[in-house]
Amino acid sequence: IHWPGHSESGLSTGVPVTSMDFYPTLLEMAGLEPNPEQQVDGASLVPLFEGKPVQRDAFYWHFPHYQGEGSYPASATRVGEFKLVHKYHHKDLLLFNLADDPDETTNLAASMPEKAKALDGKLMNYLKETRAYLPKAPTPEQKRKRRSGRK
Repeated sequence: IHWPGHSESGLSTGVPVTSMDFYPTLLEMAGLEPNPEQQVDGASLVPLFEGKPVQRDAFYWHFPHYQGEGSYPASATRVGEFKLVHKYHHKDLLLFNLADDPDETTNLAASMPEKAKALDGKLMNYLKETRAYLPKAPTPEQKRKRRSGRK
């Protein structure tokens, strides 16, 4: 990131960030407040320019729908080096240690059930607090239609 008057030729950091952080960052850089009725996802990255940590306890993602390319409804959270994916369609949890497995090839949920349960609880609490839509299992009729390609 380059911020004239606040960084040399750009800031590089190993701190995880997400595109949702751009909006609160730009607001803070411009000295603006969000509209009171506006939900601001993400965290401002301005502290990174001051050598301070970004204040965030977790990342959250929520995709409660089927997508055209074959994706299934899922939610995820990242806390520290661990990422948990909650798959609604298959009713399973995937747990990855991103420090050891950045390509997410080894599901640790069975070998670390307490960690998976704790992160899933944190994720479900967040979704409840934000009143997120939670997908429901498809009915047998919906499954038949999906298999046949009908809507």
